[in-house]
Amino acid sequence: MKGQKIKYIGFYCPPDSPIKRSCSLAAVTKMTYIIQALKNAGADVEIVSPAWITEKPTVKQLSSKNDKKIVYPPSIYTSSRILRHILMWFSLLWLFFYLIFHIKKDDFVIVYHSMYLVRIITWLKKLKKFDLILEVEEIYSDVSHYSRLKTKREFDLFKLADKYLFSTELLNIKLNKENKPFAINYGTYQVEDICETPLNDGRIHVVYAGTFGLHKGAKTAVLAGQFLDERYHLHILGFGSKDETECILSLINEVSTKTSARITYDGCLRGDEYKKFIQRCHIGLSTQIPDAKFNDTSFPSKVLSYLSNGLRVVSVKIPVLTASRINDLLYYYEDSTPQSIADTIKSIDLSSSFSSRERLRELDEDFISTIQEWIRKS
Repeated sequence: MKGQKIKYIGFYCPPDSPIKRSCSLAAVTKMTYIIQALKNAGADVEIVSPAWITEKPTVKQLSSKNDKKIVYPPSIYTSSRILRHILMWFSLLWLFFYLIFHIKKDDFVIVYHSMYLVRIITWLKKLKKFDLILEVEEIYSDVSHYSRLKTKREFDLFKLADKYLFSTELLNIKLNKENKPFAINYGTYQVEDICETPLNDGRIHVVYAGTFGLHKGAKTAVLAGQFLDERYHLHILGFGSKDETECILSLINEVSTKTSARITYDGCLRGDEYKKFIQRCHIGLSTQIPDAKFNDTSFPSKVLSYLSNGLRVVSVKIPVLTASRINDLLYYYEDSTPQSIADTIKSIDLSSSFSSRERLRELDEDFISTIQEWIRKS
């Protein structure tokens, strides 16, 4: 088992890379965890990333973290929209030919699902007959208005996979009709080191951390502050467009005049600053809009972020959470109203026992064991 070679394909660059490329922070975070889990399972991981350069680099060499092997396409920075489009297509073409020459039949290949890669991976799978493990975070045709043809292509790729890494149990029910081998990974199971303790200033500190987008629940979180009392301090962390941020700041000022609770916007924090800040809080809020279509299959990453830092979580009640192995750790509100959210916050007994970190360690161990079993059988 030791040293099994695995190719991991997806839009990736290390978080500490000085050269910025076309990859999302959420995907990078998830892939970084999977890479480490694969290594812990005894694998030798090569990352093949078609991500092209998106910002003018300040250094010539890429940095590498934790000895990850990463292969990138040749790329340059350009501010021209036309050239950026050409660069995108060149990167995808490079990926196709790189894999044609570097993948053999029965190779162990993990692909982070992306609509950019659907046709390439479909063609390669049919040509090279490799062992395809498809990592599915969400069904993109569920959340975007793709044509019927694009939707069909996405589902055709799902059927071609030999194994799956799903982000929720519901994705397995929906896509794995042939009961192929699968593993569930909600997100990053890394338990954060304890670097702060919850504040003991006579208030209960509640935090919303996330984007200010329409369906992400920041507005609802702020409005819940109207129904909290002087025992509570509601912190808003996050980011959005200029208009979204101004809207949240204005709403904080408005609600603050109607409540004895304290409500503050504490900026957009990342890394150690973020970790230290939320560890000083007691309760995290996951208040996204419940009828948003992505909630059917997409796991809310902020829930794991709160749990990994030891917070209790007040959350919207959605199927991906109630079907999960962390269901019993969460405090659900029944109605998606500010009053119901505030009532749920006030119902939490902070003196009761709570062990979110231990649960995440169990999930991490189980996930690595599944990968090890797959490697043994490959």
